[in-house]
Amino acid sequence: MAHRKTTVGCLAILFAVVAICGGVFLVSPSGRILFLLVTKRHMSVREHVTIPLPDGIHEVEHSRIGINPIVAEYSRDVTFMTKRHRGRTAPLAIDTCGGYPISCFVIETANGNLLRLDDALSEHLLDPHTERVYLVRRVGNVPYVGELNDERGDSGMAIANGDPSTLSVTVGDRAARPMADVVGDAKERYIGMIAGGFGKLRFVPASEMPESPIRKLGDR
Repeated sequence: MAHRKTTVGCLAILFAVVAICGGVFLVSPSGRILFLLVTKRHMSVREHVTIPLPDGIHEVEHSRIGINPIVAEYSRDVTFMTKRHRGRTAPLAIDTCGGYPISCFVIETANGNLLRLDDALSEHLLDPHTERVYLVRRVGNVPYVGELNDERGDSGMAIANGDPSTLSVTVGDRAARPMADVVGDAKERYIGMIAGGFGKLRFVPASEMPESPIRKLGDR
């Protein structure tokens, strides 16, 4: 349902722009050619951007490729790198239009740095040491994490007979656990954002772009 609502919203914006411009861009031969070139690149060229971690050892490469010729929907993943050596590539939850910018936070735990990625559609916790990606599912003010194995990003919760003590949260087909079990009481620090206009994926460090609150799709 969220996918459908988001796509409808993106299409509404697109149609509004076309209407304002009088449809000249898409109607003219040169406009059609340019539109086809842009959409062809959007769906055939994978963009990449690297997020350096403060430890100077680990980096995370984020990449995406378009999956819709008209709106900004993307299949996304991350590749873990240690001293520039490429490790595991793992999926992020699919961007159904609206997944950028992505705020990036480092959590410095006793077991090493973790990286939290937060966008309007989803939230992820990355462990560069184990090269695992966790999907974050928040229930009230409590975040839960479960390892993400595919880009569908399925998650759910259940409570038996209205009893909060029976709460269970799942990611995929596995039980999720409170994020505090992974990060402990470690504090997080904003290090920058991944900006992602149409064909303009880039990392902007905190020194150039102060933190701006991410408005979740459901809050709009």
